[in-house]
Amino acid sequence: MLLLFGTFVLTTGFLIVTSVRRSMLAPIDRLCARLSEVTPHDGSTPVRFEAEGELVQVADRVNEMLSRIRRSESDLIRTERVRVAGDLAAGVSHNLNNILTGILGPSEYLEQNVQDQELLIEASRIHRAAIKARDLVARFS
Repeated sequence: MLLLFGTFVLTTGFLIVTSVRRSMLAPIDRLCARLSEVTPHDGSTPVRFEAEGELVQVADRVNEMLSRIRRSESDLIRTERVRVAGDLAAGVSHNLNNILTGILGPSEYLEQNVQDQELLIEASRIHRAAIKARDLVARFS
C-alpha cells in the first residue's frame, strides 16, 4: 500500500511539473531563445513572439528597450563628435592666440616708438591685421 501511494505521489508530481513546464516555462524558454537570436546582432531585429498574454508584453518591452538603446547609442556618438570638435576648436584657438600675441606686442611697440613714417604705416597695418585675426579667433571660441 505504501509503495502504491509513493508511486501515485511521484506520478502526480511528475505530471504537475510537466504541466507547469509546458504551460509556463516553455514559452519563457522560447522567448529567451528569440532574445539570444537578437543579442549577437546590432539589435535592429525586433523580438517576435507568437503567443498571447504577458510574454507578448515582455517581448514588446524588450523591443522598446532595444529601440531606446539604439537611440541612446546614436545620441552618445553625436555628442562625442561635437565634444571632439569643440576640443579641437579650443586647441586651435589657443595656438592662434599664442601666435597673435607674438605679433601684437611687437607691432604695438613699433607703433609707439618708431619715428620713420613708412615703418609706422607698416607697423600699424600689421597691428590692425593682428587685431582682426584676434577678434576672429575670439568669435570661434
